[in-house]
Parts: sequence; C-alpha cells; structure tokens
Amino acid sequence: MKQKVHDVSNAELDHRLKALFGAILDLPVDQVGPELSTQSCEKWDSLNQIHLTNAIEEEFGFTMDFEDQMRMLTYDIALEIVSRHGR
Repeated sequence: MKQKVHDVSNAELDHRLKALFGAILDLPVDQVGPELSTQSCEKWDSLNQIHLTNAIEEEFGFTMDFEDQMRMLTYDIALEIVSRHGR
C-alpha cells in the first residue's frame, strides 16, 4: 500500500515525485528538478500533463483540483501541490 502524503518526509516526497516525473517524461531522475517545466521539456506536453496528474493522484492518494492541474507547469509547483495536500 502506498504511503499517503502526510506520512512521508519532504525528502521522500521529492524523491518519489522525481521518480514519477522521470518515468512519465522518460528523463533520468537527475534531470528532474526546479528548472523542469513545460517550457524546458518537449516531452511535457498536454498528454503527459494528464499522465502526470493521474500518476500523482494515484501515487500520493489525493485528487488534484482543476486549478492545481492547470497551474502545474513546473516541477516546483508540482512539489508544492503534493506537499500541500494532506499536511
């Protein structure tokens, strides 16, 4: 069973989210970080935005509202959204 967001440390959240982004965007984990955005990564298109949203919801056990889905345009924003839920 996956751990809920409130059960994990910030470092573990970051690690799990980086692994998820790397898998979906087909990037090495060391290329996933604050500089990653829809503008800097060709593979982060509208379809992969949906895949990322679904994977985040499944991995971290919450439903992302539409506003958060639309503003998740950088890795840092995704991390902030995941960190906010369940805390």
